Amino acid sequence: MTHPKEPKTRKPATKAKPARKLAATPEAKLADDGIHPAARPFLWLGAHQVQRGFMWVIGALALIFVGTDFLHHRYGYFSWDGTFGFYAWYGFLSFAFVVLMGWPLRKLTSRPENYYGDEDKPDE
Repeated sequence: MTHPKEPKTRKPATKAKPARKLAATPEAKLADDGIHPAARPFLWLGAHQVQRGFMWVIGALALIFVGTDFLHHRYGYFSWDGTFGFYAWYGFLSFAFVVLMGWPLRKLTSRPENYYGDEDKPDE
């Protein structure tokens, strides 16, 4: 028997709404992802396509500048100074030398990890 105040037809049960997460709003998501607001306009630079494109542009510029050696005759002070592509390979080797010298320079100038003492012990 049904209760007199109860309707005879029932509405179909609806699914319960999932609990809202703390970062449901876009502003909360932006504040919660750990990215500094000043860095946001530059996030597109981290895309794989942009990085690959940058390398292609640099390579194309290098080939263009080396190709200008065909158009311009240089007078070198030394015999090896006037060879084809001298400034290109000299610049590349110099840059590689500077980058690779960072490893021994870091070993020479770095301090040990516990240079300032142990963090666990209080100052005495």
